Amino acid sequence: MFITIACKSNFPTVTLMDFSMFSEICKFLDSHVVLATIDRLFIAANVEIIANDENPDKELCRFEFFEILLRISQAKYRETNIVSTPSEAFEKLLKENVFANYKTHPWQEFRDKELWTVDVNDVFEANLESIRKIYSSFFDPRKKYMTMGDALDLFMKMTPLQLTEKDAIFCHGMCKMTCVNEAEESSVKYKRLQFVELLEMIGRVAEVKFRGTEMEHQLGLAQKIEFILDDLFAPYELKRRDVKIVVDEQSESDDEY
Repeated sequence: MFITIACKSNFPTVTLMDFSMFSEICKFLDSHVVLATIDRLFIAANVEIIANDENPDKELCRFEFFEILLRISQAKYRETNIVSTPSEAFEKLLKENVFANYKTHPWQEFRDKELWTVDVNDVFEANLESIRKIYSSFFDPRKKYMTMGDALDLFMKMTPLQLTEKDAIFCHGMCKMTCVNEAEESSVKYKRLQFVELLEMIGRVAEVKFRGTEMEHQLGLAQKIEFILDDLFAPYELKRRDVKIVVDEQSESDDEY
């Protein structure tokens, strides 16, 4: 859930404005929990005992997002004597407010059901060399990786795809692997794009680009990716390679002679 919200906000964090919208969707607000309460709890969850450049002062990273949900649950259910324990309040908030009202975008499910398939793998395998050329084009003597900024430029400005900033940030955030320790690794894990993440980002862009169109349900993800690769390759004067279908001829077994 946090990934979905952050990808629609200021990835990899969530702004106060976006969290306030999330609060309204989840129906946190009532006579006891008002917007001023959300503002106060947002500030409380952002307090840093030790200054940390990895953690923005006015935005929520993942562990702060969990903390503010806990704080809201206490204000909404425990302090009003609806429940008696912190765990009951938190469970009630999650079940009745969060999970019941907020629809998350498939993160791991997209990988398991659509991205990690033979058809998609075949398309990437056939064009891996060209994709690596694009990836390495962002290198310099001291930088052997793509950054988030590089990825946004690639999909928003440098190719015919012309993705909106909102969609580009969303696709970048959804393709990222889990950052275990956000307090120490977020600038590296979230701001650098690994090659395997670029492959997933291409898949995410393909899904977003065709959403709401006539071809959304007519084409499989592998076919959508082929269209995206055509646009990605064009400025680099690269040509997409079609998947070669190999048919194995089965020989007769000895028993059939």
